[in-house]
Amino acid sequence: MTTRLRPGRTATPFPVLKSLSPALVKSILGFLVVLTVNLALIGTFYNKSWIPSDDGHYVHVADRILQGQVLNADVEEMHPGYIHFINATALHIFGDQIASLRIPLMALMLFQSLIIFELFRLRATVESATVAAILISTVGILQLANPTTSLYALGATVALAATLSTTTPGSRKRALMAGLLIGFVFMFRQLTGAFVAIGALAFLLTEPTPSYRGTKHDSVMLARLILVVCFSGLLVYLVTSATPPSFLLFGACPLAILIWAFFTTTVTNRQVTPLIGYMTVGGLASAMPVITYHIWNGSLLDWLRDTFVRALSITELPHLAQSNYLQDILIPASINLMTGTIIERLNGFYWIALLICAPLVAIRLLNYFRNNTKSKQLDTRALGSNHAVPILAVFCGLIPVFNQIPYYLYQYVGFALIAFVWITFVLHTDANPLQRFTTTVAALLIGAIGLWSHAGQPYTRSIEAVVAGERTELQLSEIDRMGIWIDPVDNDRYAALIKSINQYTEKNDIIFAAPNSAELYFLSERTNAFRLFNPTISILNSGEADGFIEKVREAKPVMILHDTSSVYNTIRTLYIMDTVLKDYTQVDAVDTYKVYLRNKQG
Repeated sequence: MTTRLRPGRTATPFPVLKSLSPALVKSILGFLVVLTVNLALIGTFYNKSWIPSDDGHYVHVADRILQGQVLNADVEEMHPGYIHFINATALHIFGDQIASLRIPLMALMLFQSLIIFELFRLRATVESATVAAILISTVGILQLANPTTSLYALGATVALAATLSTTTPGSRKRALMAGLLIGFVFMFRQLTGAFVAIGALAFLLTEPTPSYRGTKHDSVMLARLILVVCFSGLLVYLVTSATPPSFLLFGACPLAILIWAFFTTTVTNRQVTPLIGYMTVGGLASAMPVITYHIWNGSLLDWLRDTFVRALSITELPHLAQSNYLQDILIPASINLMTGTIIERLNGFYWIALLICAPLVAIRLLNYFRNNTKSKQLDTRALGSNHAVPILAVFCGLIPVFNQIPYYLYQYVGFALIAFVWITFVLHTDANPLQRFTTTVAALLIGAIGLWSHAGQPYTRSIEAVVAGERTELQLSEIDRMGIWIDPVDNDRYAALIKSINQYTEKNDIIFAAPNSAELYFLSERTNAFRLFNPTISILNSGEADGFIEKVREAKPVMILHDTSSVYNTIRTLYIMDTVLKDYTQVDAVDTYKVYLRNKQG
């Protein structure tokens, strides 16, 4: 059947678009670009590279949950729990291999990219929305490619920023949603949850609420007291955890924002009480599924002990003090920018931009507030929800203080870059075309460099290679239960380890991998008879070390594998190994691993 056209009309491949407004057509096209780019990135990078200490941790815990063991009762875990149920579900649905844990992570990447697109589309332009949505996918998850709690916590933070930016100030529903999302952040990673909670309070306590009509005599003492508590807690953390460079790069600006919030808050005592109350209810609601699980399984006290007491020991790990952003990244990147090859110069710009992004966002944000207050060009209500994104990004900038390596920088910096774009296109409505063009080009360039030089690259690269942007070719591992493209050298190491395990033990035999090699339990399908998988973070004193030695002697592992070069080796773990290995004989050596077999008479 032939379609007849009226005289003067021509056919169009998308006739339905002719009935839509130009703005809607542009939005649809922008959405399709974002969706297409994300799907292409997912297909290319979802199973590229791994970090054995992290991938092994998460897959080992998920595997034990699927075997019917109870989290925190049978398996020690210091994160609150949601990550492990997501991973266990992925392992069950998508297959018994490490790559399966990446699938929900890739869904998260797409989800937060579309949230950013819609948020920018509503507040700015479709063009900026498209750039920002692609940027948050190219700088972040693809560089980690690891089912870590921090990435899920960041996803919940992005959802929180969108909620605070699109809901009515002062409403009950908004406070409940804010508390719920902050709770989800905390239930993935406690420290990130604390930072996000402080940032959200700094935002909410400086945002006028049009629905309330107070008097000039209303007190704001309670709001200021909350801000003082937040400031004091954050200051203690920074004094005990930050180095001078990390304090200047990531710690000083959140403190400055809290000081600004103290002097500018207009939220009265009558408003603070219901706000905190509803947020608390929302936060408790976010934890109820995990709490119910532990009550049902009789493991509530174990959960509380692991996640709120023993988790504090992680901040005392010796290797956390070995890295420094200034000497490891900023200085080499600056040298590369001035004297390197084209790739090294581009990566010099890239790393400098990532390191200074958070303070630049904070400085621009504080300058924005100062100018608006001084000139009184805008009603204070106009500040409203527009500054939620940059404030939360600045407080997420505290994440890299914990460990000054690129891994932790990537856990927040994509969001900080988004906040920089947000300030240009949303807060500075008077920004000239050159400023917007420069910001767009810089964002696209950073995303392109991140994608080319760092996406899906292996953890085995040296810090010098990472800063210079040197790429390493990967190969699809032939190891069963892997499904990941990894460094060929790394693949050979693990293939040899699995071969050695298979040679001397049978499936489901008890082995012990120390100090932090839980991936070997999963890949070899051998049994970990102990509640812990990493004695470094689990054993806090000599008494616990002696107690664990007795458990090893009772369990009688057929094989012990010791990674002698691991940063998780401490005086305590070495004491454990020296003691228990008296009953074992070394039968193999694979790279930095020593393989021991139990003596028959032992």
